[in-house]
Amino acid sequence: MSSKRNRHKTNLLLSVLFILLVIPAFIAFVYFATQKMVIGAAGSVNYVALGDSISAGYGLPDSSHGWVSTFNGNIANDEAVSTNLNNLAIPSLPSSDLLNKVKTDTVFRSAISSADFITIDTGTVDWWVARWNGCSSSVCFDPVLATYKSNFDAIISEIRTLNTKSNLYISVMNLYNPYVAVDTAYPARDQYLQLMNSYIATRSTSLGLGVADVHKAFNGASGTEDPVAKGYIQTDGLHPSQTGHGVIADVFRRVDTDGDACTDVKELGPDHKLGGQRDYKNKWDFYSVPVPALFAAPDPTKVFADSAISAADADAVYAYFKKAAKNGSAEYEQDLNKNGIKDGLEYDRGPLPDPSKPWLPGPADGVIGASDAQEAFASFKLGDNCTLR
Repeated sequence: MSSKRNRHKTNLLLSVLFILLVIPAFIAFVYFATQKMVIGAAGSVNYVALGDSISAGYGLPDSSHGWVSTFNGNIANDEAVSTNLNNLAIPSLPSSDLLNKVKTDTVFRSAISSADFITIDTGTVDWWVARWNGCSSSVCFDPVLATYKSNFDAIISEIRTLNTKSNLYISVMNLYNPYVAVDTAYPARDQYLQLMNSYIATRSTSLGLGVADVHKAFNGASGTEDPVAKGYIQTDGLHPSQTGHGVIADVFRRVDTDGDACTDVKELGPDHKLGGQRDYKNKWDFYSVPVPALFAAPDPTKVFADSAISAADADAVYAYFKKAAKNGSAEYEQDLNKNGIKDGLEYDRGPLPDPSKPWLPGPADGVIGASDAQEAFASFKLGDNCTLR
């Protein structure tokens, strides 16, 4: 009887210990495992780089010195997230081969299907090969251009078939000319490079892609600057140097598709205070304006919206409200900073589409009212800032 009683006490004690120790430990394990899973799902980005030797970092000590790795770090820093980089760039890969990889290679297709960010660098090999083969007229460049256009469209179409995420971001690099200083006797070579870049720009706009204007960074606004003289090209005269890779990464980082002074990378992030939870194609959803009010600026040609929202932004909007600025008024219609945008449109916003998201003003409604200034001040109070650090 005593032995039975002792066994009962022992079992009771074990039950109590199980309740006090094992179950809480299990609950804690489930909790932290779940937290890690949630944070990982919401706070990480899968970045896939597609391209040729430029994205592969040809000629550098290793790929970690290339622009892709640098840009991967930029994404992590600008969005305050972790990143998973998959650099699938292959040296000497023309656009036709990239299309084939995207269509048939299981590694490519799997990576693309789970990507959040995709960068594309293609077309350079198409143009380079034609040039290397002595092409200097439309006779041989026309089919190169036609093939590239077809491949470009098919690559984007296949990517979007594989990855249907609504927030998938694709940014395309245009082509720089490393030979601009030595091809002066063959203008068709640069002309066709420019035609390829023109197609990248127009198709990317229509397809909702970001465009990294590396050509402008390397060859200048005129297209005639020599990147070799700038130190952007390796001694092979062709591939980007370490400095050139840094420039390319910075160009990708600063892409601002909607021109609202908040970069695409920032707008795609999860934290609205860092510029996130916005649409990189919506020019109205970041309420930064030229400060001071353009009509009061000593030299308005030097005054533009920046990447930070301050109390001064709200003051500038309020100044236009006090001027009763609206469609048709002088203050609304003029363009004092000569940026091609009516001054009124720079300060005007509409009612909040979603009151629960006060950092997302609506598009201009034609009247700059006190409510506009209140919306700008609300964004300032929230601490929203797109400044790169």
